[in-house]
Amino acid sequence: MQKLSQFLIMASLVLPSSAAAQSFGLFLNPIEERVIGTKVHQKRMAEEIAVYRNQRLASYIEEIGRQAARKKARYPENFVFTLVDDSVFNAYASIGGYLYVQTGALVWLNDEAELAALMGHEVGHAVKRHSARKINRDNVSKGMLRLAALRRRNPQELEALQIKAALALKGFGREQEFESDQIGAEVLKDLGYDTYGAARLAYQLHLRSLYVASLTGKDSDVPLAWSSHPPSMDRVRRNLDTAKRIGGGGDLPRHRDRYLSMIDGLKINLSIYGGPSVGTLRIHTVKPGETAQSIAAKLPVKKPLEFLLATNGLDAASEVKPGVKLKTFVR
Repeated sequence: MQKLSQFLIMASLVLPSSAAAQSFGLFLNPIEERVIGTKVHQKRMAEEIAVYRNQRLASYIEEIGRQAARKKARYPENFVFTLVDDSVFNAYASIGGYLYVQTGALVWLNDEAELAALMGHEVGHAVKRHSARKINRDNVSKGMLRLAALRRRNPQELEALQIKAALALKGFGREQEFESDQIGAEVLKDLGYDTYGAARLAYQLHLRSLYVASLTGKDSDVPLAWSSHPPSMDRVRRNLDTAKRIGGGGDLPRHRDRYLSMIDGLKINLSIYGGPSVGTLRIHTVKPGETAQSIAAKLPVKKPLEFLLATNGLDAASEVKPGVKLKTFVR
């Protein structure tokens, strides 16, 4: 309570009224979010993002996202979905209802339930206004730091406050991820998917991390953009608990075949896995006499057997049997 009181006193010194807070730009309302989000999206599309030019796949991704939005958002028609030509595993929600899925994420997903969990997770970020709340929180922290600098003029104290603010924001991000994970699992239940898809999605993040870490020789492979995310196995455990709690487990559909048919032919940059800059994802049905080793030997990446097992969510080569469909890659 003492810390809260101190915060309210400091905030009142910076901003004497809610009207002043609004004019100062600390707190965004939904209309302002949309205006800012549209400008950010236009800038990204003009300067940063390469759109993946496959209308059939883009429409499929959008439809899954739209279904998730209809279950959780007040105005699902306002969402904008973009399929980004980027081979890094990532998806993200920007302010104002703009959602982006990178093609690199599709490499590591194995069924439509996992895709729906991913889209539900990003819709969750948007519905909970996490981007706007982070901007608001950043602005409040900056305002408090400016006030501290004016009042104290003590560099050491200011540095300590900066560190505390940064740590607070990082912890806040982790709770947002868990909150969005839960929404992703709930979307699976609402749409009639296997609710364990959210846990499998988190496990794929874990498998990717292990594989890339084995290539780099590092203990961990956590991109800077994921620095506020909880460790993957923590998310796996939480999502398993959520699936058990809300029901709708493994007996519900995953729609694996439909998902695999949609991503067949996906163009991907395999250089981040030690392969060529241009590769193609192909769905291969294991034939009698084929083994994980014989199939992996044809993959144009480093540590191909590890890559084959990890991308397909398998733990052992013995799981590769005749009739099983696998994601493979060719030049």
